[in-house]
Amino acid sequence: MNVDAYRLLLADLTRELGLAEATRDGDRLLVEGIGITLRREDDRQGEHLWICVDFGAVPASHAHRIYRTMLETNLRAGAPEAGLLALQSSGHAALLVRHPLTPSLAGDVLAEVLLRYSAVAKRWVIDVCHAGDKPS
Repeated sequence: MNVDAYRLLLADLTRELGLAEATRDGDRLLVEGIGITLRREDDRQGEHLWICVDFGAVPASHAHRIYRTMLETNLRAGAPEAGLLALQSSGHAALLVRHPLTPSLAGDVLAEVLLRYSAVAKRWVIDVCHAGDKPS
């Protein structure tokens, strides 16, 4: 998939999601309130789409528990295609996923994927980041 085909994919994606066109500085989208950044990568293994789902800031009061959960989750995941949790330089937790970029990848399919990742991020914030905040 060349750069022009990638841009068409992004245009289809934003149309499917009912969003304004993706920004050109990293193709950052706001999907149901969750920041998602897309990056195209071309290497020896082929073309891939990196998806970075911003889970938000890690609350300092729960940082140790959250970091441990992130590491345990990564050990079970095992590959970038399954998704890896990372800590960004901003202090935000993020999910990084690598998808093959193929001609069959269409905007509607990618929109569904991003909507699922948005739901995962919301669930993560409730279940992991604020788990200690719940009344007993």
